[in-house]
Amino acid sequence: MKKEIQSPIVDKQDLKAKAIAAAQSTCSAVRMGSSTLCTVAVGMNNKVFFYNIGDSGLYVLHYGVPPVKNGSPSPSAAKEWFIRDYTPKQCHSFNFPFQLGRGADNPSHGSSDSLNVQAGDLCLVASDGLFDNLWPKDLTSLVNTFWKDGIPTEGEKTVPQLLQDMVNAIVGVTLKYSCGSTTTPFENDALQNGYKYQGGKPDDITAVLALFQ
Repeated sequence: MKKEIQSPIVDKQDLKAKAIAAAQSTCSAVRMGSSTLCTVAVGMNNKVFFYNIGDSGLYVLHYGVPPVKNGSPSPSAAKEWFIRDYTPKQCHSFNFPFQLGRGADNPSHGSSDSLNVQAGDLCLVASDGLFDNLWPKDLTSLVNTFWKDGIPTEGEKTVPQLLQDMVNAIVGVTLKYSCGSTTTPFENDALQNGYKYQGGKPDDITAVLALFQ
């Protein structure tokens, strides 16, 4: 499994094949339990490849003038952080995501594709606890509050330290929402599917934030 993960990734199909091989190797050693999975690899020519199964996923955040409805930027708008792309989640039904594990879904059912990125873009990879509790608008609002002029280039902190501080803040806010009564994406999905629910969903919240350079 270690060799499969560490070998170079050529394209999205290569990533999918290696992710499946690693997942199958891991699942064979698991007696009970299951998990969603989002695997990401940086490719050539401004591409990021992903293999995703379930409701974990990733956001690509871009700093610039956000597009309007027709897809073109407004010439009078100011620059800000916005979500330019993301991975679709896979669910059998409400709160029933595709998963890997004993008696779970076939790894080949995961989605695999590529997303376009640019230098300066952020990639946020996270477990479902983040997506269930943090609205996209709240995520971008948080990033814009601290980095309204883009990632700081002056100061004592290095870029890795700045990224760690930001992802800590993102997870902290998400954790607060998961334990509170504020309307969350999970509550919204529950109501749309006929369930009575209020507030956040306590769940694992794991996130990694990377900068493309």
